[in-house]
Amino acid sequence: MAKAFPGLFNGSERLNAIELTKRMAWSYGGVAASLGIHLDLNEPYENLIRFPNLSSIAAARFAVESPQQVQTYWQTLSKLILNHSTLKQSHPAFRKFTRRPFQIAQVDRDLKTSTGSDEGYNGNMFSSKWLIDDLAIKDEVDLPNQDNAAAELRNLVNQAHQTCGFGENSPSDWWCLVLGDGDNMGKYVSGSKLRPYGEYVLDEFASARFLFSAIC
Repeated sequence: MAKAFPGLFNGSERLNAIELTKRMAWSYGGVAASLGIHLDLNEPYENLIRFPNLSSIAAARFAVESPQQVQTYWQTLSKLILNHSTLKQSHPAFRKFTRRPFQIAQVDRDLKTSTGSDEGYNGNMFSSKWLIDDLAIKDEVDLPNQDNAAAELRNLVNQAHQTCGFGENSPSDWWCLVLGDGDNMGKYVSGSKLRPYGEYVLDEFASARFLFSAIC
């Protein structure tokens, strides 16, 4: 899928049926266009996203109340990654995925006002799990290998949390209620929002198949 649709999948994600349908529909099903978003299929999917990830939702209140700490945390973690012998090569990707908006209007507005940054910050920087996925780092949790990049990144995220005074907690460690399938994408998967399947099949293909069945 990553090879067939470059920019839409990174090759390491494990998406369920609804997530896969939503990802494809966003770029190829007209969803982005219906929202007035200019669509360039050569543009990375992340640049088109207009909805927050769960880590950003969880960290939203913290970001509104402590925007300067958000900026300080990013600078701290960014420096740790740049100074790491192996992870520094992932810094461009780290910047790409973390210096983009929360996609929550009030949060992005307050962060821009308080930090003066037009790029914004994203809540995934508070979660090592999100970063491991975004940076396409292979997570070999069962191997006690000191060279495991995923383990090293977890250590750096924990170190940044400690340095910034979060302790064992994280701004994204909040319980929240999330409405799953709020956009009714599941109805497309189940077929309830689709027209009869015959309308999606070319007439000549359907005729040829019927003739082949009749002969057999």
